[in-house]
Amino acid sequence: MNGQELTFANGAWWYVLPLSLLVMLAGFVWLAAWRRRVARALGDAHLVEKLTSTSPTRRTIRRVVWVFGVLLALTSVLRPQFGMEETPLDTRGIDLAIALDISTSMLVPDIAPDRLTGASMEMAELLDMLHGGRVSLVPFAGLAYAQSPLTSDLGAIRIFLRDLSPLDVPVQGTAIGRALSVALDTLQHRASAKKDDSKKKNPEERADVEEEEIHPFAGSKHKAILLVTDGEDHGSEPLEVAQKAATAGIRIYTVGVGSEVGDLVPKTDDAGKETGDKLTDPDSGDLVVSRLNGKLLTDLAQLTGGKFFHYTGRPIAGDIYKEIEQLEKREYAARLEQLRMDRFQFLLVPAFLLLCLELVLSDGRRRS
Repeated sequence: MNGQELTFANGAWWYVLPLSLLVMLAGFVWLAAWRRRVARALGDAHLVEKLTSTSPTRRTIRRVVWVFGVLLALTSVLRPQFGMEETPLDTRGIDLAIALDISTSMLVPDIAPDRLTGASMEMAELLDMLHGGRVSLVPFAGLAYAQSPLTSDLGAIRIFLRDLSPLDVPVQGTAIGRALSVALDTLQHRASAKKDDSKKKNPEERADVEEEEIHPFAGSKHKAILLVTDGEDHGSEPLEVAQKAATAGIRIYTVGVGSEVGDLVPKTDDAGKETGDKLTDPDSGDLVVSRLNGKLLTDLAQLTGGKFFHYTGRPIAGDIYKEIEQLEKREYAARLEQLRMDRFQFLLVPAFLLLCLELVLSDGRRRS
């Protein structure tokens, strides 16, 4: 539709109009019967009618005016719409998946007090800047999982960020490819569900599913992944996943946490507390040093049209938001032409005038 068709936003309630008309007509019939019963109770019904009855013509006019006024008021509640309205949508935003590395290497103290704490604080600052939209959180190490699906409850995301630790992932290491895959799933959940359903249906039903998939977009059009990690990857093929994201039009913004010089990885006990020792390689016995892999993170961002940010302790949440804000502005523009104009006032005003006219109309006594 181009907006030049008359539609009703609450059109599902159309049956209220004939139902209300029937109720009003039934009420008039009951009122007329009641008046006759009262006249007979007072004495000679014909004489009482002459002495008390108002003009039938005026009474009919008042009722007709009242009925039309009520019907127009009820029709306005159906919200008739015609034409398009260009109105900025301040409460809209994008769908953003935050993939946060919580592996043991994120405990390296080359950023005070450590990489994970500093990165979590920056993400909390970013959430404070977002206007509308939805966010999902994907913590990862050797495995990745969706801590939260897409939600507009950013307060819950802040709580999750505050409580994350390497103990939340049973398999250590850094699998960036898996993290990106889970993040993509959270952003494309509806599409994935449709594809799964289409496999279960017979050919006739599958055609209906395929037709449904090409309907106009129902959620946020612009989506992005924010990958926060030191960039070390253990063979999870993140560039291949990034190519899938680029094909789907999803940008990946990367935040490299730490320094290229790196530092020793602390050793932790079963409770997740640092023991004071440093982690050693089980094969060689050498101390493990974690360094920022900026090249991989830069390649991931460039492949999808995103941007690479380097976090060394200096606040960068504002810089990240400036990039995301550009997607939010495009989201507003994409939705600008989808707002239809309400025209209920063109029915509500005459309805109000008719009801006022009914009140001031005099019944007028019938002359004997």
